[in-house]
Amino acid sequence: MASTIAIHVGGTGIRLGRQLWDVLLAEHGVSHNGTATTASIGSGADFFARAGSTRFVPRAIVTDSDTDAIGALSGWTHRALIKPDNIVSGSSSCSNNFATGYKRRTDLRDDVLTRVNATVDDSPQGDLTFLLTHSLAGGTGGGLTAAIVDELRSQHPSATIICCAVLRNRSDTSVPTQPYNEVCALDRLQRTADLVVLLDNQMLAAAVTSKFGSIPSDFVGHNKLAARALGLFTSPARLPVRSPIEFRELTGTLAPFPGLNLVGLAMETWGKSTNGDLVAAVRQAHNRISGIPSTRSKLLSPMFIASKGRKLSATALRKDSRLRIPTWYPPAVSVAKTRSPDDSSLLVENSTGVRARLRGIVAQFDRLFSRDAFLHLYEGHGLSKTAMANARKNINDLATAYENAG
Repeated sequence: MASTIAIHVGGTGIRLGRQLWDVLLAEHGVSHNGTATTASIGSGADFFARAGSTRFVPRAIVTDSDTDAIGALSGWTHRALIKPDNIVSGSSSCSNNFATGYKRRTDLRDDVLTRVNATVDDSPQGDLTFLLTHSLAGGTGGGLTAAIVDELRSQHPSATIICCAVLRNRSDTSVPTQPYNEVCALDRLQRTADLVVLLDNQMLAAAVTSKFGSIPSDFVGHNKLAARALGLFTSPARLPVRSPIEFRELTGTLAPFPGLNLVGLAMETWGKSTNGDLVAAVRQAHNRISGIPSTRSKLLSPMFIASKGRKLSATALRKDSRLRIPTWYPPAVSVAKTRSPDDSSLLVENSTGVRARLRGIVAQFDRLFSRDAFLHLYEGHGLSKTAMANARKNINDLATAYENAG
């Protein structure tokens, strides 16, 4: 039997985690006090721990470098379902500095790993998956997450690690060091995690503005939309499908080449699903919530996830020239139809288009790095200029590898 442990890091990761658990708890029939039936939990039991015969609680750990971890949970309907010991907070922030979270907050990292290992001990034996939500641009979301993932890989080498990482709004200049954090965090996570699912704040805002149901156009709305997408993304591993798909199989399908493990999401329909032009929908800019362009790109490994009522032809999708699937790809696109109540369909794509996003991040990094701007803040916390230059090179090389893969 498999077991999935969710880890929500930093303010962004915690707020997104809240919304994601709202989706999961609703879909599995778990009340605000944890009561549910074994039948309603179903195959989603991997995500929950039993707390009695009819009570289920999320296998979730929440952490922040300061007390915002607790504040971000205040007022949440399901707050009581998170074990108190699984809320890990520090006493001071990482000051939007990757080096602080990665190099200096070892005490906080170790506290999280202690809770992780206690949760693992309480989990069923079998495949183990860690699902993390976090930002990339902050000291906690980027630096502390990278430190946690390094330790997860070291202590649980056979586990599947999936990072759901939020990229900053590209027009946000309020924290000038964010490009450093994104490059350094992506460098570590891409090499250590099995899969990095990208979400883009700017594109989430565009999607919400383009009338995604009744979701408000603010950060709450952005997180609701992202949570809906991640709910669909996780649904093949926790909701009935014709052929159950474990996360290990999912990551293997989506990462056909070693090291090319960054994937994007595109959501079709703004409400009730129809049998309209799915391919046209997922190519529209405002539906591409990971900020990965569809133009001049090829899909290295696409997977469509839809509710069971959606009619999708795996072979027809494979033959659709608009998707620009390489000739070497198998004769049918992977399609998972689940019992998700969300009527949207989701394209999960490993695409050469990610190179454009990576090049943009590197370009913003270079504007600072070429002037040695703010480097003293990173060197003062144990991250050398050489290490940062190597991270920049690795991400630039990754963009080139994606460019050549098509």
